[in-house]
Amino acid sequence: MTRIFFSKKEKAAALLLLLSNLLICLMLWMDHTYDRVRFDQILFLLKSSSTGVHGALSASAAFYVGVISVWVTALQAVLYFFLSGKCTSKLPRFQTLHKHALSVASAIFFITLAVFSIRMEIIPYLKADATDSTFIQTHYVKPDNSILRFPEQKRNLIYIILESMECTYADPAAGESITACYIPELKSLAENNVNFSHTSGFGGALSFPGTT
Repeated sequence: MTRIFFSKKEKAAALLLLLSNLLICLMLWMDHTYDRVRFDQILFLLKSSSTGVHGALSASAAFYVGVISVWVTALQAVLYFFLSGKCTSKLPRFQTLHKHALSVASAIFFITLAVFSIRMEIIPYLKADATDSTFIQTHYVKPDNSILRFPEQKRNLIYIILESMECTYADPAAGESITACYIPELKSLAENNVNFSHTSGFGGALSFPGTT
């Protein structure tokens, strides 16, 4: 039986695997809990107050991201323990695994980091954040009386704005507790009139990066 203690390189490899699993579990949890999430939205949430967040949501994040990633890393460590020949010499073709453990873990980490960056659109955010724009200064129009001119025949336009009125309330396919269309009248109004949507049908507004 060979030594069972992990070297510094093996511990570093385990840490990289843990970070990779954290990123993977974070992406899976966000896909399961929310719609497509971008990096700027994550930063906005981190800077905002967490007051009012339901405890079940925090518990879900802690379980999926924290507990499961640690469990997966532990299982990977046990598998490595056996395949690297630390407890048996019956697997000669895997005994050199410990020599490449750090390289393999590093490759897995950088691949996971690249996927996470693409999935969260981190590069476009960083490029936009580093770009100076004079768009507002160039196109801003001061709303004074000399510019605002109303027609002689005035027409009334009424805006009705509902805060946090999710379109998923009308779609049973959204899952969770949505089992029927809970806003049939509003859906009918949207379908039979002008409906500003991110899809060709009944939907919501499309949030552009940097405007959240």
